[in-house]
Amino acid sequence: MTKNINNTIINNQTFDLSLFSQDNITFLTDQVNNKNLFTIGYYHFFKLPLLELTVLKDFLQILDFNKAYIILPILATDTIKTDSGGPILSLSKQFLVTRDSDPITIRNFLLKQIEIACENYGIADLENYTVVLKFRPISLNTEAVQAIPQINYEIQETHIKKNVSLMNSKYYNGSIIPLSMNLELYGEKLNKILSMLYILKFDLKPSGFFFKVGEFVVYIYVDGLKHEGILFKEKSIFYKFEDVLIEGNSFVRTTDNYILHIDDFNISYFEKPSETNFISKVKNNTKLSNNIVTFDIETYVKDGKFIPFACGWYDGDFIQTYYLKDFK
Repeated sequence: MTKNINNTIINNQTFDLSLFSQDNITFLTDQVNNKNLFTIGYYHFFKLPLLELTVLKDFLQILDFNKAYIILPILATDTIKTDSGGPILSLSKQFLVTRDSDPITIRNFLLKQIEIACENYGIADLENYTVVLKFRPISLNTEAVQAIPQINYEIQETHIKKNVSLMNSKYYNGSIIPLSMNLELYGEKLNKILSMLYILKFDLKPSGFFFKVGEFVVYIYVDGLKHEGILFKEKSIFYKFEDVLIEGNSFVRTTDNYILHIDDFNISYFEKPSETNFISKVKNNTKLSNNIVTFDIETYVKDGKFIPFACGWYDGDFIQTYYLKDFK
């Protein structure tokens, strides 16, 4: 394995950042077969009104050097005129970019995807729209890659059991709530009298749908390309969930405990969100110390590197600056 992160080879597969979304779009699934070998950061959002090229260029320039990012492009507008009235639509599956990716290639691809989406969903008049880039960093997990030759069967078996345990749970594996947004697959509809009782007791929208699955009741409210759902057990809320269509038979199901990524009636992978606590307050320091000096270095970018050209320091009373011409 080479040590150069821009051209790392894993299992005969090259993770080459310099090629990401240059002449063609680089999709995540074409580059990442095993997510355990990568560290994936948190999602952030960037808005591109009317998919303006200059704003897209600005977005690429805020990305870190020598780092790849996963992009999920979303079409958002309040004025889409469709029969379903859906305001949000995913434009494609996730792809990879770096700050050196070609903005024209990316823009042309997204424009084509918008055109396809308008045809598929009967959007006659798009008017003003915004493309929201849902992005997060991805990098090689050095420890995991280096440990590949040392991985033993017991470690793999433990990881597999953890996934199988979720897949065996009837609450998530499709036994009760189908792994689909097609309501025709949800089974027998609840009678109108019981449906009205649930509506009144839990203050639900009457236009939603109720289905009876054994001892459970499933409620679905359709909001364009999004479904808001509730699973009832023994006439109480067991958990709530939300389904958001990506494309075709691919969608994301979000519950209180998991985020399930579902493709063609199968869970391709899942995430378990974790809550973090706020930083606790510390006791104030009543004794003020003025023995503080600040130091700053100014740089410019040349050939992808930061080159210093000036520096300065300030101690609260006196300031001194230096430039390249001050040094021999």
